[in-house]
Amino acid sequence: MGKSKVLAAAAVILAAFFSVLVSSQKAAFAAPGLAGRVAGIEGRVDILRAGASEVAPLKQGDEVFVGDIIRTKSDGKAELVMIDKSVMRLGHNSRFGIERYLFRPGRSRAVTVKLYRGKSGFKVPRYALQSNRFHLKTRTAVAGIRGTAGYLVSEEVEAVYVTKGIVKFSNEFGSVLVKAGEIGQFAMGQAPVVRPFTPGESGHMGSAVNLHETGKEGSGGGGGGDVPPPPPPATPPAGSGMPPSSGQPAANSAMLPPGPGVGGVPTATQVAPSTPVNINVNVP
Repeated sequence: MGKSKVLAAAAVILAAFFSVLVSSQKAAFAAPGLAGRVAGIEGRVDILRAGASEVAPLKQGDEVFVGDIIRTKSDGKAELVMIDKSVMRLGHNSRFGIERYLFRPGRSRAVTVKLYRGKSGFKVPRYALQSNRFHLKTRTAVAGIRGTAGYLVSEEVEAVYVTKGIVKFSNEFGSVLVKAGEIGQFAMGQAPVVRPFTPGESGHMGSAVNLHETGKEGSGGGGGGDVPPPPPPATPPAGSGMPPSSGQPAANSAMLPPGPGVGGVPTATQVAPSTPVNINVNVP
Protein backbone atom coordinates (compact mmCIF):
# COMPACT_ATOMS: atom_id res chain seq x y z
CA MET A 1 0.00 0.00 0.00
CA GLY A 2 2.81 2.40 0.90
CA LYS A 3 4.57 1.55 -2.35
CA SER A 4 1.42 2.35 -4.33
CA LYS A 5 1.15 5.77 -2.70
CA VAL A 6 4.79 6.48 -3.52
CA LEU A 7 4.26 5.50 -7.17
CA ALA A 8 1.09 7.61 -7.37
CA ALA A 9 2.88 10.62 -5.92
CA ALA A 10 5.75 10.13 -8.36
CA ALA A 11 3.29 9.96 -11.25
CA VAL A 12 1.64 13.23 -10.15
CA ILE A 13 5.01 14.97 -9.86
CA LEU A 14 6.12 13.66 -13.26
CA ALA A 15 2.86 14.79 -14.89
CA ALA A 16 3.22 18.25 -13.35
CA PHE A 17 6.80 18.47 -14.62
CA PHE A 18 5.79 17.63 -18.18
CA SER A 19 2.87 20.06 -17.99
CA VAL A 20 5.21 22.90 -16.99
CA LEU A 21 7.67 21.90 -19.71
CA VAL A 22 5.00 21.90 -22.43
CA SER A 23 3.59 25.21 -21.20
CA SER A 24 7.02 26.84 -21.28
CA GLN A 25 7.64 25.53 -24.79
CA LYS A 26 4.31 26.92 -25.97
CA ALA A 27 5.06 30.27 -24.38
CA ALA A 28 8.48 30.40 -26.01
CA PHE A 29 6.97 29.52 -29.39
CA ALA A 30 4.24 32.15 -29.00
CA ALA A 31 6.61 34.89 -27.88
CA PRO A 32 6.83 37.68 -30.48
CA GLY A 33 10.03 37.62 -32.50
CA LEU A 34 12.39 40.54 -32.89
CA ALA A 35 11.65 42.43 -36.11
CA GLY A 36 13.93 45.48 -35.93
CA ARG A 37 15.05 48.56 -34.06
CA VAL A 38 14.12 52.24 -34.02
CA ALA A 39 16.90 54.19 -35.76
CA GLY A 40 15.36 57.66 -35.48
CA ILE A 41 12.40 59.55 -34.03
CA GLU A 42 10.98 63.02 -34.62
CA GLY A 43 8.08 64.46 -32.67
CA ARG A 44 5.51 62.26 -30.95
CA VAL A 45 5.47 58.54 -31.76
CA ASP A 46 3.96 55.74 -29.66
CA ILE A 47 3.69 51.96 -29.83
CA LEU A 48 1.08 49.40 -28.87
CA ARG A 49 3.00 46.27 -27.94
CA ALA A 50 1.63 42.84 -28.80
CA GLY A 51 -0.69 41.78 -25.97
CA ALA A 52 -0.64 45.20 -24.28
CA SER A 53 -3.78 47.24 -23.60
CA GLU A 54 -2.12 50.67 -23.44
CA VAL A 55 0.28 52.50 -25.73
CA ALA A 56 3.72 53.70 -24.65
CA PRO A 57 6.05 56.34 -26.09
CA LEU A 58 8.47 54.96 -28.68
CA LYS A 59 12.10 56.02 -28.32
CA GLN A 60 15.19 55.87 -30.47
CA GLY A 61 17.00 52.57 -29.91
CA ASP A 62 13.85 50.65 -28.89
CA GLU A 63 13.36 47.21 -30.37
CA VAL A 64 10.16 46.36 -32.28
CA PHE A 65 8.56 42.93 -32.43
CA VAL A 66 6.01 40.96 -34.39
CA GLY A 67 2.55 42.08 -33.30
CA ASP A 68 3.59 45.66 -32.46
CA ILE A 69 1.69 48.63 -33.92
CA ILE A 70 3.53 51.96 -34.30
CA ARG A 71 1.65 55.27 -34.49
CA THR A 72 3.03 58.66 -35.46
CA LYS A 73 1.19 61.82 -34.44
CA SER A 74 0.71 65.02 -36.46
CA ASP A 75 4.30 66.08 -35.72
CA GLY A 76 5.80 62.57 -35.58
CA LYS A 77 8.05 60.53 -37.86
CA ALA A 78 9.97 57.31 -37.31
CA GLU A 79 12.67 55.28 -39.03
CA LEU A 80 13.01 51.53 -38.46
CA VAL A 81 15.91 49.31 -39.49
CA MET A 82 14.69 45.73 -39.66
CA ILE A 83 16.56 42.47 -39.02
CA ASP A 84 17.06 41.90 -42.77
CA LYS A 85 18.45 45.47 -43.14
CA SER A 86 15.26 46.76 -44.73
CA VAL A 87 14.51 50.39 -43.87
CA MET A 88 10.99 51.59 -43.12
CA ARG A 89 10.10 55.25 -42.63
CA LEU A 90 6.78 56.55 -41.36
CA GLY A 91 5.38 60.01 -42.08
CA HIS A 92 2.99 62.07 -39.97
CA ASN A 93 -0.33 60.58 -38.83
CA SER A 94 0.63 57.05 -39.84
CA ARG A 95 -0.21 53.66 -38.32
CA PHE A 96 2.10 50.73 -39.10
CA GLY A 97 1.79 47.13 -37.92
CA ILE A 98 4.26 44.21 -38.00
CA GLU A 99 2.28 41.06 -38.73
CA ARG A 100 5.11 38.66 -39.60
CA TYR A 101 8.90 39.01 -39.78
CA LEU A 102 11.01 35.90 -40.34
CA PHE A 103 14.49 36.08 -41.84
CA ARG A 104 16.97 33.23 -42.14
CA PRO A 105 20.10 34.53 -43.92
CA GLY A 106 20.90 32.50 -47.00
CA ARG A 107 17.66 30.50 -46.71
CA SER A 108 14.35 32.34 -46.49
CA ARG A 109 12.47 35.54 -45.74
CA ALA A 110 8.75 35.78 -44.91
CA VAL A 111 7.56 39.30 -44.09
CA THR A 112 4.14 40.90 -43.85
CA VAL A 113 3.80 44.47 -42.58
CA LYS A 114 0.74 46.70 -42.85
CA LEU A 115 0.27 50.44 -43.33
CA TYR A 116 -3.20 51.02 -41.86
CA ARG A 117 -3.07 54.72 -42.72
CA GLY A 118 -0.62 57.44 -43.72
CA LYS A 119 2.61 57.27 -45.68
CA SER A 120 5.66 55.01 -45.50
CA GLY A 121 8.97 54.90 -47.30
CA PHE A 122 10.60 51.51 -47.83
CA LYS A 123 13.96 50.20 -48.96
CA VAL A 124 14.11 46.40 -49.12
CA PRO A 125 17.43 44.71 -50.02
CA ARG A 126 17.48 41.87 -52.52
CA TYR A 127 18.76 38.47 -51.37
CA ALA A 128 19.27 35.20 -53.22
CA LEU A 129 17.03 32.98 -51.09
CA GLN A 130 15.23 29.69 -51.57
CA SER A 131 12.00 31.33 -50.37
CA ASN A 132 11.48 35.09 -50.41
CA ARG A 133 8.12 36.71 -49.60
CA PHE A 134 7.94 40.37 -48.60
CA HIS A 135 4.45 41.87 -48.53
CA LEU A 136 3.56 45.48 -47.75
CA LYS A 137 -0.17 45.74 -47.13
CA THR A 138 -2.58 48.67 -47.00
CA ARG A 139 -6.22 48.52 -45.89
CA THR A 140 -7.30 46.92 -49.19
CA ALA A 141 -4.15 46.21 -51.24
CA VAL A 142 -0.95 44.19 -51.19
CA ALA A 143 2.43 45.21 -52.62
CA GLY A 144 4.73 42.26 -53.33
CA ILE A 145 8.35 43.36 -53.09
CA ARG A 146 11.82 42.02 -53.85
CA GLY A 147 14.82 44.31 -53.78
CA THR A 148 12.78 47.46 -54.14
CA ALA A 149 12.61 51.05 -52.91
CA GLY A 150 9.75 53.52 -52.94
CA TYR A 151 6.78 54.85 -51.00
CA LEU A 152 3.42 53.44 -49.92
CA VAL A 153 0.30 55.56 -49.34
CA SER A 154 -2.88 54.48 -47.53
CA GLU A 155 -5.31 57.38 -47.69
CA GLU A 156 -8.35 58.24 -49.86
CA VAL A 157 -6.32 56.94 -52.80
CA GLU A 158 -4.03 53.99 -52.09
CA ALA A 159 -0.80 53.99 -54.06
CA VAL A 160 2.75 52.66 -54.34
CA TYR A 161 5.53 54.81 -55.79
CA VAL A 162 8.46 52.73 -57.07
CA THR A 163 11.89 54.36 -57.28
CA LYS A 164 13.84 51.10 -57.68
CA GLY A 165 12.87 47.58 -58.74
CA ILE A 166 9.40 46.24 -59.55
CA VAL A 167 6.30 45.85 -57.35
CA LYS A 168 3.20 43.75 -57.94
CA PHE A 169 0.33 45.89 -56.63
CA SER A 170 -2.95 44.04 -56.14
CA ASN A 171 -6.43 44.45 -54.74
CA GLU A 172 -9.63 42.41 -55.10
CA PHE A 173 -10.34 43.96 -58.52
CA GLY A 174 -7.01 43.20 -60.20
CA SER A 175 -3.22 43.64 -60.14
CA VAL A 176 -0.53 45.60 -61.97
CA LEU A 177 3.25 45.50 -62.22
CA VAL A 178 4.76 48.84 -61.22
CA LYS A 179 8.30 49.62 -62.41
CA ALA A 180 10.79 52.27 -61.28
CA GLY A 181 9.47 55.73 -62.11
CA GLU A 182 5.82 54.65 -61.95
CA ILE A 183 2.89 54.78 -59.54
CA GLY A 184 0.35 52.02 -59.03
CA GLN A 185 -2.81 53.53 -57.57
CA PHE A 186 -6.54 53.09 -57.22
CA ALA A 187 -9.60 54.69 -55.68
CA MET A 188 -11.88 52.55 -53.53
CA GLY A 189 -13.88 50.03 -55.54
CA GLN A 190 -11.62 50.23 -58.59
CA ALA A 191 -8.80 48.12 -60.06
CA PRO A 192 -5.22 49.47 -59.81
CA VAL A 193 -3.80 51.49 -62.70
CA VAL A 194 -0.23 52.55 -63.51
CA ARG A 195 1.09 55.94 -64.56
CA PRO A 196 4.48 57.73 -64.48
CA PHE A 197 5.25 60.05 -61.59
CA THR A 198 7.06 63.37 -61.76
CA PRO A 199 10.21 64.32 -59.85
CA GLY A 200 8.07 66.77 -57.92
CA GLU A 201 5.73 64.02 -56.72
CA SER A 202 8.66 61.90 -55.60
CA GLY A 203 10.12 64.90 -53.82
CA HIS A 204 6.89 65.52 -51.96
CA MET A 205 6.84 61.89 -50.81
CA GLY A 206 10.48 62.06 -49.70
CA SER A 207 9.72 65.17 -47.64
CA ALA A 208 6.71 63.44 -46.12
CA VAL A 209 8.60 60.41 -44.76
CA ASN A 210 12.28 61.36 -44.42
CA LEU A 211 13.59 62.45 -41.05
CA HIS A 212 15.08 65.93 -40.89
CA GLU A 213 18.72 64.81 -41.04
CA THR A 214 18.66 61.40 -42.75
CA GLY A 215 16.49 62.70 -45.56
CA LYS A 216 19.41 64.81 -46.76
CA GLU A 217 21.36 61.68 -47.61
CA GLY A 218 18.55 59.60 -49.05
CA SER A 219 19.60 56.53 -47.06
CA GLY A 220 16.21 54.84 -47.15
CA GLY A 221 12.62 54.89 -48.28
CA GLY A 222 13.44 56.09 -51.76
CA GLY A 223 15.72 58.76 -50.35
CA GLY A 224 15.89 62.48 -50.83
CA GLY A 225 17.97 62.21 -53.97
CA ASP A 226 15.12 61.55 -56.39
CA VAL A 227 14.47 65.18 -57.19
CA PRO A 228 16.95 66.92 -59.54
CA PRO A 229 17.94 70.50 -58.72
CA PRO A 230 15.92 73.17 -60.55
CA PRO A 231 17.60 74.76 -63.59
CA PRO A 232 19.26 78.16 -63.09
CA PRO A 233 17.09 81.14 -64.02
CA ALA A 234 17.55 82.57 -67.46
CA THR A 235 19.66 85.72 -67.88
CA PRO A 236 17.46 88.63 -69.03
CA PRO A 237 18.24 89.95 -72.50
CA ALA A 238 20.47 92.97 -72.86
CA GLY A 239 18.63 96.27 -72.81
CA SER A 240 15.57 94.88 -71.04
CA GLY A 241 16.18 97.07 -68.01
CA MET A 242 16.03 94.05 -65.69
CA PRO A 243 19.01 93.36 -63.42
CA PRO A 244 20.85 90.11 -64.07
CA SER A 245 19.79 87.17 -61.91
CA SER A 246 21.87 86.34 -58.85
CA GLY A 247 21.69 82.64 -59.77
CA GLN A 248 19.69 81.78 -56.65
CA PRO A 249 16.39 79.98 -57.37
CA ALA A 250 13.26 80.93 -55.52
CA ALA A 251 12.76 79.13 -52.22
CA ASN A 252 9.84 77.08 -53.54
CA SER A 253 11.07 76.49 -57.09
CA ALA A 254 11.77 72.78 -56.42
CA MET A 255 8.29 72.07 -55.11
CA LEU A 256 6.28 71.04 -58.13
CA PRO A 257 2.54 70.42 -57.74
CA PRO A 258 1.47 66.79 -57.51
CA GLY A 259 0.16 65.16 -60.64
CA PRO A 260 -3.46 64.25 -61.24
CA GLY A 261 -5.14 61.31 -59.63
CA VAL A 262 -3.39 61.17 -56.26
CA GLY A 263 -5.28 63.82 -54.36
CA GLY A 264 -2.16 65.84 -53.65
CA VAL A 265 0.59 65.01 -51.17
CA PRO A 266 1.45 67.86 -48.80
CA THR A 267 4.99 68.45 -47.70
CA ALA A 268 5.91 67.49 -44.17
CA THR A 269 6.11 70.08 -41.43
CA GLN A 270 9.71 70.60 -40.43
CA VAL A 271 10.23 69.73 -36.79
CA ALA A 272 13.30 69.63 -34.64
CA PRO A 273 14.83 66.13 -34.66
CA SER A 274 15.25 64.20 -31.44
CA THR A 275 18.82 63.16 -32.17
CA PRO A 276 18.11 61.13 -35.34
CA VAL A 277 20.70 58.55 -36.35
CA ASN A 278 22.09 58.14 -39.87
CA ILE A 279 21.94 54.47 -40.80
CA ASN A 280 24.07 53.28 -43.71
CA VAL A 281 22.53 50.14 -45.19
CA ASN A 282 24.57 48.13 -47.69
CA VAL A 283 22.12 46.50 -50.07
CA PRO A 284 23.52 43.50 -51.93
